[in-house]
Amino acid sequence: MLRAMPRLSPRARASLALVICCTLAAGFGCERRREETHAVGTFPLVTVHRSFLSDEGRWTVRPSSGDAPEVRSISPGRDARLPGSGVRSALAAEHDFEWSLKVDAPPAGARLESAFAVPEEALEDRRGVTASLEVRIAGTTVIRREIDYDDPRSRTWSGVEVDLAPLDGRDGEVVLAAKVVAPDGARIVRGWSSPRIFVVEERDWRPATPETPNLVVVLVDTLRARSLGCYGYPRPTSPNLDRFAAGALLFENALAPAPWTWPSTATVFTGQYPLHHGVVDGTRNTLAFDKVTLAELCADAGMNTGAFIGNQIISPSRQFDQGFVTFERRRWGGAEAMVDRFGEWLETVRHGRFLAYLHFFDPHSPYEPPEEFLRRFSDPDSPERVPERTFAKLRGGINRRAMEVTPRRRAAVGNARDRYDAEILYWDHHFGRLLEMLRGAGLGDRTVVAVTSDHGEAFLEHGLIGHGLALYDPLVRVPMIVGGPRIEPGRVKEQVELVSFAPTVAAASNVDASAATFDGVSLLDPAHALTEDPKVRCDVFAARTARWKLHHEPRRDRVELYDLRADPEESTDVAAEHPQVVGRLRERLERWIRNYRALGELGRGWTETDLDEETREDLEQLGYIGEK
Repeated sequence: MLRAMPRLSPRARASLALVICCTLAAGFGCERRREETHAVGTFPLVTVHRSFLSDEGRWTVRPSSGDAPEVRSISPGRDARLPGSGVRSALAAEHDFEWSLKVDAPPAGARLESAFAVPEEALEDRRGVTASLEVRIAGTTVIRREIDYDDPRSRTWSGVEVDLAPLDGRDGEVVLAAKVVAPDGARIVRGWSSPRIFVVEERDWRPATPETPNLVVVLVDTLRARSLGCYGYPRPTSPNLDRFAAGALLFENALAPAPWTWPSTATVFTGQYPLHHGVVDGTRNTLAFDKVTLAELCADAGMNTGAFIGNQIISPSRQFDQGFVTFERRRWGGAEAMVDRFGEWLETVRHGRFLAYLHFFDPHSPYEPPEEFLRRFSDPDSPERVPERTFAKLRGGINRRAMEVTPRRRAAVGNARDRYDAEILYWDHHFGRLLEMLRGAGLGDRTVVAVTSDHGEAFLEHGLIGHGLALYDPLVRVPMIVGGPRIEPGRVKEQVELVSFAPTVAAASNVDASAATFDGVSLLDPAHALTEDPKVRCDVFAARTARWKLHHEPRRDRVELYDLRADPEESTDVAAEHPQVVGRLRERLERWIRNYRALGELGRGWTETDLDEETREDLEQLGYIGEK
């Protein structure tokens, strides 16, 4: 049996269990990408060997007749219906240039890909703009292409992909060149998106066993732990999850590193704090290729990998698809459709070992559960219910302290809480179906199932509604439950971090994680040690021990301190009464921030981008940008 951590003494908890949650407080398909058993076949895996944009030592620019090209964001069009119209980081300038890439002895089968674009604003009210592209390998032209931007369909990224076989495994040079002509002589920005070298490899596909099981990761967006029966909630929101949890290992105090989706999901994928993996806010929003993800570890272990994503901002354009053979990002319309699709995919992979990642959008706002589930907690025609647009204005006004919380408004928030609970019940119903699918396929004793969330939700706790706003427990305390073969059921009271989710589930499914750089630890290892520090650029930070929780806002030099033993709801700031505690935790927190900020900035591959129109609309609908 794999056992959980031993109970720690108060002194050990004080020294080891400092957990730091950090992020912004202001909020902001299918893609392609291995135990001693007979293979059941193979599957194709895309492996990125090098990404050049963040590795300036590997490229030069020539000739440069004006200012040196710089890395910036380019979006060639706002029509999201056109594939390849989104924003990407690129090397760009307002004049023609050649980009020479130094390629070191590429492996057999290696290919290089990039894409060229002119930003849409450079083409507004202008006709006759053309571009000619050329790609050369070792001095020989392998691609030549003409683009006429009068055709709106050209206003996308013009992708290029070349086989590096001409280099015959030796060092060599690849040159990306383009000439842009505007009849009016205008200076027009043009850019090449990050070139990368990749190999598509056929990997041996191994069957699952109880010793080397499958892994199903279930992330339920915006699911706060305190709204689940297995975490003490009196309402019957989660009967199927409660039954699963009774036979699994449940962590009672698991903390997310951020109160919103991008940074926390990247932490689930990488086992790193946001300051380390670099996905921290509305501009630092792309997962670098040099980060080893849980999906890549599983694929290397002979596991076919599939992702089914309900939150649109977790996308291939932000490089969240690393390591996945199948990556489907859709507006599913709810948990039912996603579980149906998982069942279809399961039929194609059930005879081999697999990783499935399901990112459910329920119960994220807008709270729109099917009526049969809503009736369990509220009248669908309740006069307290307000239209979604009205509720969004109410949420923004209260969060900005521009609206008083009147009885009528409090009732509207209470009705929203009812609908949120009904959405959990709706998701839970289909989670039960997912478990039954695994049992029906004969995989119940050969599959680890792990359930968590990226963040929680506030319903007037601390006068807040929604998430992405602060670091109080309703927004960062999330479920973390792992069950399957060799895992001894139980409950762990000590606080843990979501940064330990990836190493824990890798250990539970017997996946070699030595290639990863985890900041967390496997919570199944009796020799574990809780980490003290996480990693990401933030506006608000928090340090949380078994007793104390310190909120620190560096820009305003503001601190709050809460005694969690006497005040688990964090309702009374006791910073003035305990200045020594504030000083001790603040010093450790500031040291942690310095250390991890340096580590993140020394790492390669952080990508800063603007937002394409589709992503901006998604973030506005999710409440991350726009009026709060």
